Amino acid sequence: MAAIRRLLPAAAARHLPARITGVVTYFGRITGREGAPPALYVQDATGGIYVDLQTLHPPLRAGDRVRVIGHTGAGDVAPILVARQVRLLGVGRLPAARAENLRQAETGFDDAQRILVRGVIQAQRFTPKGLRLTLKENLARLVARLPITPADHPPEWVDAGVRVTGVLAHVMTPSHPARVELFVPSIAAVQVVQPPPAHPFHLPRQRISALLRYTAWGVFPHRVRVQGVVTAVSAAGFALQDATGGAWLQWAAGRVPAGRLRLGERVTAVGFPTVSEGGVVLDDVLVQALGLGPPPRPGRLPRTAAAAQRVNGRLEFAVARLRQVVITPPDGPTQEISLYLSRGGAPLQAVLYGSEAARLASRHLPPGSVLRLTGIAVPLPGAGGGLPGAAMAWRLWLRGSSDVVVLQAPSWWTAERLHWLFFGLLLVALLALLWNLVLRRSLRQQAATILRQTGERAELERQLQHAQRMEALGRLAGGIAHDFNNLLTVVSGRTAMLLATGCSDRERAGLEAIQGATDRAAALTRQLLAYSRRQTFSPAPLDLNAMLAEFLPMLRALVGDSIELVTDLAPQLPPIFADRGPLEQAVMNLVINARDAMPNGGPLRLATALAPPTDSPAGKHHGPRVRLQVTDSGAGMSEEVQQRIFEPFFTTKEPGRGTGLGLALVYGIVEQSGGEISVRSALGQGSTFTIFLPLAGSGVPLAAAAAPNA
Repeated sequence: MAAIRRLLPAAAARHLPARITGVVTYFGRITGREGAPPALYVQDATGGIYVDLQTLHPPLRAGDRVRVIGHTGAGDVAPILVARQVRLLGVGRLPAARAENLRQAETGFDDAQRILVRGVIQAQRFTPKGLRLTLKENLARLVARLPITPADHPPEWVDAGVRVTGVLAHVMTPSHPARVELFVPSIAAVQVVQPPPAHPFHLPRQRISALLRYTAWGVFPHRVRVQGVVTAVSAAGFALQDATGGAWLQWAAGRVPAGRLRLGERVTAVGFPTVSEGGVVLDDVLVQALGLGPPPRPGRLPRTAAAAQRVNGRLEFAVARLRQVVITPPDGPTQEISLYLSRGGAPLQAVLYGSEAARLASRHLPPGSVLRLTGIAVPLPGAGGGLPGAAMAWRLWLRGSSDVVVLQAPSWWTAERLHWLFFGLLLVALLALLWNLVLRRSLRQQAATILRQTGERAELERQLQHAQRMEALGRLAGGIAHDFNNLLTVVSGRTAMLLATGCSDRERAGLEAIQGATDRAAALTRQLLAYSRRQTFSPAPLDLNAMLAEFLPMLRALVGDSIELVTDLAPQLPPIFADRGPLEQAVMNLVINARDAMPNGGPLRLATALAPPTDSPAGKHHGPRVRLQVTDSGAGMSEEVQQRIFEPFFTTKEPGRGTGLGLALVYGIVEQSGGEISVRSALGQGSTFTIFLPLAGSGVPLAAAAAPNA
């Protein structure tokens, strides 16, 4: 059995086959549900285990030797054995019970083991599960259950000192928290070592203050008899006071007296004493009335801890100023009302329950009222710090709403209202200051908006003038290039005809020189035609990343070894709608321009990304587009140069190193492809050219795709 109990929950839940042989330590019902199989506990020399019989109902009793065949189960707190077959082997010998005190048994460490405990039976009653015994030892309690009915006529064991042998078990039910109980197989397992008194009310009378003493068993283990005057009554019990102190007495289960006790009634009571934070409590009380007398006069609640022991549990009164009222629950029927008060700097709490709490809540006590409160005094935990002269914090258990008397209503000019008035004036001043600041800020924002709008209008006018100038230059360049191209066509054709005829080597060299110059002039005119948007394009869906990947070897050869060409291509980039040839020429011109701006070398970065939808300054909406950026680490450009960078024949290079048409060609190709190009640069910080190109299927018209090649 020890091998099964050592299994981890995950291993036990795998239903491992198992077989055990041992002695039955308990066999009986542990639930009140009709038809439920009895509980079976089996123990051998290595330990005990719970056996789940499921639908089996074998005729067993404690002491039988059995063999159980089945499989393991996880159980609620420890591995169990689920029985498939139970075989009776004969009569065995019960294993020796381990002696434990109730405090050890409460831990449940020896679950499913046979143990022996000692205690005093505090309560005895029948339930659907059988006979329920409550064992008490010091402040520890343990419930023991016997599978017997009233027909078995068990003896009256209440207040008897007993030794009980049974099986310790954890009980798990959906409606109650987990608890530890002792399953006793029969009446014979309960051994009386000190019989109960024949007449409880003949016990010697004890003073309430004496109940705080400890005996060899801890607190008083058996019933005690006290006598005094009733100071408070509730459904659960009542408060009793004698000349030495006060105590709270709780009715025995099923023995609540039919007649209600009255305040001032003299009674003698028998119960089991317990010491709690509220002082002395007697459980399972039996009461005899001795007659009605005047209710006790409440004393004045002391302010220090010196008299706490004498006052604890007595009827006292106090005068204090109300600080706060707390109703629990706040949004439901009033079940509890707590008054928090201040009495000379020491805290005081008054508590009232039930219908009287609702009646007190309806009085709407305002904070700051001076109240006279009467109730059962209980020191708060840790109050006074253990020093006799320290200020004492108390709790008063009120008996009804009449225990609260208003002595003085709060003045309208309370400290709280003065605080609110001060903070209100301060808030008005702050709001006025804030309004002034907000007004000034609004004026500044309006002035800034006017200046910004004026600047934006001037910028738009500058851009319009620049666009008109570029358009005029483009038309002029396009017209000249077109006529010049026609003349070059004649020269190139005539030269080709002369080369086709027989001529001397000297003449051929001259004609080839003319042909080369004509080709270079034709290339120049093509650039001018591209800038003026008069070049015919054949756009188609194009993978920009793939084009750049194929174009990179040529670009690296162009930039040389001193420049590091770095790429940052966005994955899964959608295709664009452009003509590959002109676009490659535009990228090459940008790379060559960047190379010329980096005489000392450095990194040159090509990056692609999907740009989100944006609105242009002109109010035109653009959907998603592909962004191509060429960033160099060269000398950069000034603002003046950036404004003219795309003009034809404008260059900052030395004479003979450039025609000034490279960036103008790029500008024309991008514009004719339906895209946009911009530049961002600063002196000493390099330059970044950004091209936005339309996506394939976006429906963006090409500016000059259908323009005639005049």
